[in-house]
Amino acid sequence: MNAAVPETAKLPQNRDDFGPQVGFAWEVFGRGTTVLRGGAGIKYARVPNAMVFSALTATGAARSPRSYSWRPMDEGAPPFPYVFGSDETPYTDPNAPDQASTAPEVVYLDPHFQHPQIENADLELQQALGGRMVLTVTGMATEGRHLTQFVDANIDQSDWADVFYSVEGPDNLGDAGPLGKAEQAPSGSSFPIYAVERFYYRRLDPAYGAMTDIESETNSSYRGAMARLVRRTSRTVSINAGYTWSHAIDDGQNEATFAERDDVYDPADPRLEHGTSNFDVRQRVAGGMVLEEPWRVRGAAGLLLGGYALAGTGEWRTGLPYSMRTVGPTPTPSCSYEDWLAAGGATGDGANCLKVVQQPNATFDEGSVAVPIAGLGASLNGSGGEDLIVPVGRNTFRYPDAANLDARLTKRMRFSDRYSLEVMAEAFNALNHQNVTEIETVGYRVSNDTQHANMAKLIWQSGMRPGSTVQLVNGTKVTDPVFDATAAFGGTTNANSRMLSRERQIQAGIRLFF
Repeated sequence: MNAAVPETAKLPQNRDDFGPQVGFAWEVFGRGTTVLRGGAGIKYARVPNAMVFSALTATGAARSPRSYSWRPMDEGAPPFPYVFGSDETPYTDPNAPDQASTAPEVVYLDPHFQHPQIENADLELQQALGGRMVLTVTGMATEGRHLTQFVDANIDQSDWADVFYSVEGPDNLGDAGPLGKAEQAPSGSSFPIYAVERFYYRRLDPAYGAMTDIESETNSSYRGAMARLVRRTSRTVSINAGYTWSHAIDDGQNEATFAERDDVYDPADPRLEHGTSNFDVRQRVAGGMVLEEPWRVRGAAGLLLGGYALAGTGEWRTGLPYSMRTVGPTPTPSCSYEDWLAAGGATGDGANCLKVVQQPNATFDEGSVAVPIAGLGASLNGSGGEDLIVPVGRNTFRYPDAANLDARLTKRMRFSDRYSLEVMAEAFNALNHQNVTEIETVGYRVSNDTQHANMAKLIWQSGMRPGSTVQLVNGTKVTDPVFDATAAFGGTTNANSRMLSRERQIQAGIRLFF
């Protein structure tokens, strides 16, 4: 435990979890053809051991294994690159002379932490259609409560300032992406301006870095409907196919089994995390079919005309959602030296100079020195949490649809009751459909602006860059754009590269049964 952080002294205990389950089945007409089933219940999830281990060990105490995150301008930051020696240890001497300039990070379980709770209900109607066919229609609903989230509790939410981002295309080629369309260019500005109203730059306790509070305040909601058709038979055609529509929404719940530093964009406004879940598959069609010859031929003719089977399984689904992200250094807007000095200078309050400027494009007086004020981490509001772009929203884009078809053709020849031979040919992803497995999610790159107060830049990742410049007959200079080595936002960077999503593969084989 760490006496300076009381939350590390105690692990919360849940002793009031109660998980009742109820269900019913009703044969509606008494003929065995129509059955109505339903059920509801409450379930609880376990807390991963790795998460508990982090809370027990990463206390920030002098003898605990410590972790640090430095910004380039932080006092005590190691030079880059820095290679740790073989004699160094994760345990830091509390009497070391550099302890005043290094702020270890802390992880703890929130005192009100609860086990994740799932409330689920479903209602199913099953109808026999004749011909060994059964149709089932199901409605499903699930509510998730007390889901895990990681929040940096060492952010001073009372000290924040307005910071402005100029939204630019790559070298002024004109296309500035969705922010360029959503935001306006103020008077005197060549670019649209995106204003971040709460930019964080101070710690509540400067003796520590991020204090990860493992909370259980996140909720989720799932609604779904499924129709399934099944035909079971020993000969000719067997079918098992279904269609599912669903919608999953959550508040940015984290599924990691270990403690992360900070996953919330703005700790003062968790509503910004509400949106479509990372796992939302809106529509899905999946099924399998087996075809066998309907005739019966025995003897020598049966070896040639009998024993054939064609089987296939397939799936089509809508793509998973993803969010537009940012990448780049920690946002570091600048103040004039005069404003920094008036706010308190090196006493620790000098960073409040960011509050002085209320409008974008403010320039420094001639001869004035710009004083950089770094945010706490690499998110647009300086919190170091989720790299969210608020006007664009969370999970507002989707991967392309995915599809797959696997097929098998077999011929079985029975020579006696004890011996038979099977010849088969199989194709996986038989249609060789391109299923996108990686996509470029970076929409903007952050670049700091040292020419204007409280300003930084967002450069749209269009996949283009300026090429050669030519001068026309009338004297006008024109720059031709060319493709950039960096993929454009939304561009495919990998496909068919996972275990269950590969390029087309074909194989043949022979099996002897005896």
